[in-house]
Amino acid sequence: MKTFSIVFLSTLPLMFCCTNVDSFKEGEATINKTTANINYAVNTEELLKTFIIWYNYTYNNIKLSDDFVGLNADSIIIKKSDFLHQLATGKFVPIKVIKRDNTNYYKLYKLKNPDPNIVRTVTEMALTETSYYAMEEKELPAYDFIDLNGKSYSNTIPKYAIDQPRIAFTY
Repeated sequence: MKTFSIVFLSTLPLMFCCTNVDSFKEGEATINKTTANINYAVNTEELLKTFIIWYNYTYNNIKLSDDFVGLNADSIIIKKSDFLHQLATGKFVPIKVIKRDNTNYYKLYKLKNPDPNIVRTVTEMALTETSYYAMEEKELPAYDFIDLNGKSYSNTIPKYAIDQPRIAFTY
């Protein structure tokens, strides 16, 4: 019983600081049903208390590989590449502030007393996403091969001619 109490009490902050808008009290978050806007209220002090709390929030709420609108620390819209470069400095963490028409808006929050683990992890995440973002819309290098069934593939074949993988779902 003592172990259960310790585990329960140690995970209690995780339940309340990183939830989505549905669990906030009236006035802390607003949902505008007519324009499909969701405003998120995040307690950054509670969020940055420990690495685990921050990591759980980031894992569940921040998707840097998705399309999003980036806001700098002054809430001004910036390009995704600029957002990722500023994030890679380790001086900021991303916070989800609003979801408008199925697009997330992430704001850079300046770290005051950063946990070295948070800095290291956010820097690594940002550098990885920066390299992926730089590859978007680039042409593939030249390739020409024949698969085991004798079908030829090369970058001279139009994209629509290549069979898409078929996935069977069973229930």
